[in-house]
Amino acid sequence: MAYMTQEGYDKMVAQLKHMEEIERPAASAAIAEARDKGDLSENSEYDAAKEAQGMLEMRISNLKAVLAEAKIIDTSKLSTDSVQILSTVEMKNTKTGMKMKYTIVSESEADLKHGKISIKTNNTTMATIFSKIVAGEIPSYKVAENDEFYAFLDIAPLAKGHTLVIPKREVDYIFDLEDEELGRMHIFAKHVANAIKEAFPCIKVGVAVLGLEVPHAHIHLVPMNSENDMNFKNPKLELSADEFKEIAAKIASKM
Repeated sequence: MAYMTQEGYDKMVAQLKHMEEIERPAASAAIAEARDKGDLSENSEYDAAKEAQGMLEMRISNLKAVLAEAKIIDTSKLSTDSVQILSTVEMKNTKTGMKMKYTIVSESEADLKHGKISIKTNNTTMATIFSKIVAGEIPSYKVAENDEFYAFLDIAPLAKGHTLVIPKREVDYIFDLEDEELGRMHIFAKHVANAIKEAFPCIKVGVAVLGLEVPHAHIHLVPMNSENDMNFKNPKLELSADEFKEIAAKIASKM
């Protein structure tokens, strides 16, 4: 549950409306415009437009999940006996003597420049997208899962069966994982890759680690019959929700 002020809630509703009514049509128009420019295999603008659309849809899903769990705070009922949300606190730098006042707000309303902080304020906003997928707060097409790792279909796949493998622990750079943890992640990915190959026969399942689009370590597993199948500039498949569900179920059945 996310506690927030009425002002913060209204701001998020307005943000969601803008994304759905302005940004979403603009993303679709950008894809259509790029598609009209010709051969998609050599069309980097189309690839960028599709990636931007995918990120926008994740932001929309993330925001909807927060609003669905939101609880508006009645400021008239807040106690002043303890520090809690909407409390104003004064902090003192013991070395310089400088004092600063901050208001405790929800994570979604945190704004350090305007004196609003959250106990969870950090700079890993994008990483929480994958974490919310793991928690089930944002829907995904799950392929496999254990205590440490989670595998789900890429929503902009290079091929049917294109899967992402992530650690449940939030780590940006894959080589920042502990040695044994990294080893276990690759073993988990191996089992997923074997299931992908059985579900979607191919010469090999390609492996790629990029990690610039979302700061949460992840491995791409892509069925491939030629090196070109791993070219991330290739046009992405456009699949329906039913197709994604069928693909995920098919791979999961082979685990």
